[in-house]
Amino acid sequence: MHATIGGRTFTLELAITPAERRRGLSNRGFLAPDGGMLFVYAQESNLSFWMKETLIPLDILFLDRERRIVNIHTMVPQPGVPTGQLTLYRSASPALYAVEVNAGIAAELGLAPGMVVEFDNYP
Repeated sequence: MHATIGGRTFTLELAITPAERRRGLSNRGFLAPDGGMLFVYAQESNLSFWMKETLIPLDILFLDRERRIVNIHTMVPQPGVPTGQLTLYRSASPALYAVEVNAGIAAELGLAPGMVVEFDNYP
C-alpha cells in the first residue's frame, strides 16, 4: 500500500496480525529509501515498540485514528542487548497506527505532531 508522508510517497508493507507486528522489520539489513511498514491495531491504545533483532535505524511515527502524527522517535539498533533491557519507544497518547521508515526521514521532511499521513487504497 502507499502512503503520502510530508508530501513524499512511500510503499508500506502491512503488519496487521499479531505475528506480523511482532516480526516487523527485524532481521533486515536494508529498507528501500521510500519503503516502510504500517502497523495497524484494532483500537487506539498507548503503543510501545522496541528494536529487538532490528538491524537498521528507523523513524517511527505514531498516528491516531485520524492519521495525525501523535509523536515521532528515531529508534536505533541495540545488538546484543537482552530483551528486558531494550529501549521502549512509546506513543505520547493513544495511537491506532505506527509507521516505520528509515531513520532521518522525519527530520528530512520536517515531520511534526499534528501533521496528517494519507493512506492510498486503505480503509
